Amino acid sequence: MQSSLNEGLKKRQQKIRDAKYYLQSTEELFVKYGQKELENISTIFESISKALTSDEEVKLVVIGEFSRGKSTLVNALLDIMLLRSAQEATTAINTFVKKLPKDKSKRFIRIIFLDETPPKDLEWPENDMSVLEKWGTELDKTNANVRELVDRIEIYTSHPLLDQGLVLIDTPGLQSVVEHHEAVTRKAIDQSHIAIWVQSTQ
Repeated sequence: MQSSLNEGLKKRQQKIRDAKYYLQSTEELFVKYGQKELENISTIFESISKALTSDEEVKLVVIGEFSRGKSTLVNALLDIMLLRSAQEATTAINTFVKKLPKDKSKRFIRIIFLDETPPKDLEWPENDMSVLEKWGTELDKTNANVRELVDRIEIYTSHPLLDQGLVLIDTPGLQSVVEHHEAVTRKAIDQSHIAIWVQSTQ
């Protein structure tokens, strides 16, 4: 599975580069030859360009109804036990799994808030799920009010696929018992290049 993901990642990165080139070429033609009545469409180019600008990152979001094994799938793709999973609505916040920054040597969690509060970096020792449970899951009830102020969680860790630019996004899921989960999930879909739908065999 790892080799297939690696090959697919390289192809997707090339497709993103190609799309950025075609978008730029189209915008240049539009500016040069486009009719004045269509000037308002030019704003579309900017939004598409932002979606494609990813610094060689390929964002893969895992979606589906709640409690369908999305976190388990992310763990399986990386072949490590990284995210918490359970037979209930577990993931509360969009969780981006990314490569370690060059100036870091140990994995950590970054909390990104909805307002202008500066991001908060938290140490994340091996075999310690308490930090992730507190900020990213519904399993910790004591932090529920604070989680409502969080836009997303970013997990930084070392892994060959992540190091090459893959970003995995775990989501709360659709049709959840928690009302705001669907809006959170749809936001992650808008930010991604690829989506994997997880379906129950039942």
